Amino acid sequence: GFMQLQALIPVWRFFDDPGANPKAYFRVAGTAQWEEVFLPQHRRLGNLFFNPKGNLRLLAVSAFDRLLIESQNFSKNPELLRSTVTYKLCLAILKHELVGRLRPAQSFQFKICAKLTEGIEVEDAFVSGELCFDT
Repeated sequence: GFMQLQALIPVWRFFDDPGANPKAYFRVAGTAQWEEVFLPQHRRLGNLFFNPKGNLRLLAVSAFDRLLIESQNFSKNPELLRSTVTYKLCLAILKHELVGRLRPAQSFQFKICAKLTEGIEVEDAFVSGELCFDT
């Protein structure tokens, strides 16, 4: 009866709990200023049909979110985190985005900040060690 009727009524709740939206930053080793990895993207009508940069950003957000979860799991042994597929995927995405902004063999760091839905940014949810930029 009632359960079957309930199945016919749509539920209009989208994004019940969107949670944190991770954002990536980088800096050249030895400097204090962090810069956003993903630069603002220009919106175009064609992006509705073909948007590889937008798809990469969606992948990055998912990967960074997963990295934050895994970094909590590896908090007692952070060196093991560097061997995970998620860490390697995040690093590959970051290096892809930083081509032309860093020189080959330049040392850098990255960090992931969780941007909450209210616009409050939680600083330094994850900070990498010093890495070498190789393409």
